Amino acid sequence: MSQLSEESRMMDIQSDLPQPRPAGKAGGVTNRSLVLAILVVSVLWLSFLASALVLGILNPPAPRTAVERSIGVYGDAVEQGTTDAVIWADYISALIAGKQYSRAEGAIEDALAAVTDKTSLILAQRTRLDFELGDYESTVESADGAIAASREETDIMRENFAKRGITSEPDPSPALANAQLLKAQALAELMQFDDAIEVLDEFLETAPSAADALVLRASYKREAGDIDGARADYEQALLYIPDYAAALEGLESIGAID
Repeated sequence: MSQLSEESRMMDIQSDLPQPRPAGKAGGVTNRSLVLAILVVSVLWLSFLASALVLGILNPPAPRTAVERSIGVYGDAVEQGTTDAVIWADYISALIAGKQYSRAEGAIEDALAAVTDKTSLILAQRTRLDFELGDYESTVESADGAIAASREETDIMRENFAKRGITSEPDPSPALANAQLLKAQALAELMQFDDAIEVLDEFLETAPSAADALVLRASYKREAGDIDGARADYEQALLYIPDYAAALEGLESIGAID
């Protein structure tokens, strides 16, 4: 009797002890959930990194072209408050080359308010922007402004030279040549070939060996019906640049060579 009581008491004690969980049930589910959660977090993190790199959040993209680099370099100088007309002109030129026309428009206005001399360089960029936009009437108008400003600046330099006893002639502003060439091309686009030829006549007075301008004038003479004049300009261009393709093609177009 006492032996049965002892066995019963031992069974009661064992029943009160915590029983081990069956393997492969709750514990397995917990491990799988943890692994899945880690995988989800990893995928989300990689997705964020990829998006951040594409958008430039973590590492802004470096300039990819020479134009973009120029915009960045000259843009930094502009933001620092430069009053150098050359830097402003180069900045605007880069914006136009990058087809950022609205920014170029704003930069021209800012430049004219910032610079105190050599404004012809800025006005020449205004001419270039008008031409790029296909507004040829405005190109002619803005070119006239750049040409007038350039000549006024040259007159001031000439007076300063005279005061210092310098007898040599000052170099004209590069804006003059740029504005003249753009004006001639705009007039040609407006079918005003005689006026375009006249502008190139003035240009070639100071740059008689400019083969590209000679070819340009030849093409306008050809359009105006002056075949002999066109031939003379094409041949003159070849004196400065033998085998100049544009001049040879021009001569062929008027039947001067086979």
